[in-house]
Amino acid sequence: MVSTPSTEGRIPLGIALQLWVWAAMVRPLKHVVSMRTLVGLVRYRRERHRDLVRTATIVQYLSARGRFPGRPPGNCYDRSFAAYRLLGAAGARPELRVGVRRPGGRTLDGHVWVVLDGHAVAETPAFIEQFTTILRVDAAGRFEPLGSTAEASAERRWTDLHGEPTHR
Repeated sequence: MVSTPSTEGRIPLGIALQLWVWAAMVRPLKHVVSMRTLVGLVRYRRERHRDLVRTATIVQYLSARGRFPGRPPGNCYDRSFAAYRLLGAAGARPELRVGVRRPGGRTLDGHVWVVLDGHAVAETPAFIEQFTTILRVDAAGRFEPLGSTAEASAERRWTDLHGEPTHR
């Protein structure tokens, strides 16, 4: 079990290891395959009943702060794809969201997060509200571009180039 200072309980080591392993696999792949391909690789395909305890434990770990292994990976892209996988395997119906912002008129800043039951997981509403959501990927792996045509076009260019915006 991994003890985390910001949580009341202990996180099963298996959840921490699974999240870190999936994030480690996503890290290099995001540079060589499209986002659509990556979603296809990490998406949990079998239908199962939602395991409420496991889902809550995964969300608790995603909210943890502190040092490795007591906290999730810091990179939002890697962490979110790993969480999408684990939550799907727990029978939840997670969604991936991609958003962009231009803080102070500077460079484009991007963020990827997971939404579960209509709420961002382990993200504050104030932080998420800074971003314009340009893409939604549902639990079945279906892509839904959101926002204006220009924003959708920016997302497609980003995905086509296999790059990633500056993540927080």
